[in-house]
Amino acid sequence: MHRRGVILALSAALLTACSGGSSGGSAGPDKAGTSTPTVAPSPTPVALPALTGSYRVDLLVVKSDTKQQAAGSRVTRTWKFTPLCADPTCGVTLSRQAGWYSPNGTAGTRYFPSTATRTGDRYQGVEKRLTQCREPNGTVVTGKVQGTFTYTIDIVASTTGSRPTFTGTTTVVGSQAGTCKGLHQTFTFTGTPA
Repeated sequence: MHRRGVILALSAALLTACSGGSSGGSAGPDKAGTSTPTVAPSPTPVALPALTGSYRVDLLVVKSDTKQQAAGSRVTRTWKFTPLCADPTCGVTLSRQAGWYSPNGTAGTRYFPSTATRTGDRYQGVEKRLTQCREPNGTVVTGKVQGTFTYTIDIVASTTGSRPTFTGTTTVVGSQAGTCKGLHQTFTFTGTPA
């Protein structure tokens, strides 16, 4: 019995020495009075790179209450991402290309900025702005319609380069103004580096 006690004491001493003694490698005495080593937790996985630069975004209308852009319609736009800091976990400024009517009724596009926050590998943001619509008689009403663009962007690891791709969903809601009807649309989208 005495010999067994000496072997146990030597084993405990080796474990303590191998685990760094009291410098953080020991969890303290166990029931037998010896120290048991602890295993350091795994480091948190590094997040995917931030979205930065220009992306081609292919959008699919999945729900819509307007004939101008009915469900099943597809549109391609350019979105530009500018990180708010050097840390990839920071948010970004998203400049989103969207349709726009000029005061003379000509259809075109403009870029509209918003800020997206990042949690894990997901960005979320809301763009609110006074926008415009074209009335049934062709008159363009500018600055009277409140547009709200709510989006979720999920970063996807790239298989071909260093910049990631992304997928996501967005909801667009426009208030009613005069003869301009309210608008409610839902899109899904994918983004690839431009």
